[in-house]
Amino acid sequence: MTVKTVAIVAIALVAGAVMFPGCITQEEAESANMPIVLFTDFGTESYWVPHLKGIIYSVNSDARVIDGTHEITAFDIREGAFLLYLAAKDFPADVVFIGNVAHPREGRYIVLTTDKGQISVGPDNGLFTYIIRNFEVKSVYRISNQSLFTKPPNSLFASQIIGTIGGLIASGFAPKDVGPAVDDPYTVDAHEASIVERKIVGEVVLIDHFGNCITNIPRNMTEEFGLRFGDEVIIVTHDAEIAAMVGTRYQDVPEGNPVIFVNRLDLAEIAINMGHFANTHNIRTGTIIEIEIKA
Repeated sequence: MTVKTVAIVAIALVAGAVMFPGCITQEEAESANMPIVLFTDFGTESYWVPHLKGIIYSVNSDARVIDGTHEITAFDIREGAFLLYLAAKDFPADVVFIGNVAHPREGRYIVLTTDKGQISVGPDNGLFTYIIRNFEVKSVYRISNQSLFTKPPNSLFASQIIGTIGGLIASGFAPKDVGPAVDDPYTVDAHEASIVERKIVGEVVLIDHFGNCITNIPRNMTEEFGLRFGDEVIIVTHDAEIAAMVGTRYQDVPEGNPVIFVNRLDLAEIAINMGHFANTHNIRTGTIIEIEIKA
């Protein structure tokens, strides 16, 4: 067989690998790099976003990077944790989440894997709270392997640590090789929704761009409690009692009026039609709320 013939055969094999989805080579090529999804409080106007991406591409030039969001409220770990959890529910297996909000406790960064086949990289400050609570955690490792960095990790910016490790893991680097196993990843205190003495008690887990407050109260709890369309309720917060109506959407009440309904996440949401509920009533993520049907 001539060199020219060998070359032609090689080209044909490569073309076949691209054209036919059942080819092993194509499958290997597709699985060589897991998508990387970014969740930070850096802000889209910040240099830290391209800096983080530059670090990722420096260690993994074939990386596939997706911007989840960089608009998590600054330092709001609870908000970031809930958004990461929502993404983990929606994304399939073989995805690497890189998250960063605020600073880590004791300077500790971790890599966490779950039974869904997803991997999360970020500070050990509670950012993975809802992932830990809602998925089976398979392993957690502390990032401390000095050989993976040009400088000691404790002298690097967060983006340098999580970008390097996230980029490497997406390309196939084993999570267990980043450092020792951890059995106590930090989680923030979260109030479980419950029915107590004719009240539903829950907490605000997310405030969206419009000031609507999403709670951790699930649909089945509102049904068990007996909330029905048109009911008048009292919403009690840390410093106010707010009259609202049970609806199915914002427009079920006049503009400027509060409404509570179960949203597309199957969670109770409290809002003001064409208004900002959070600002109006000084609500933050973590605010405990009580709901009772007006007598």
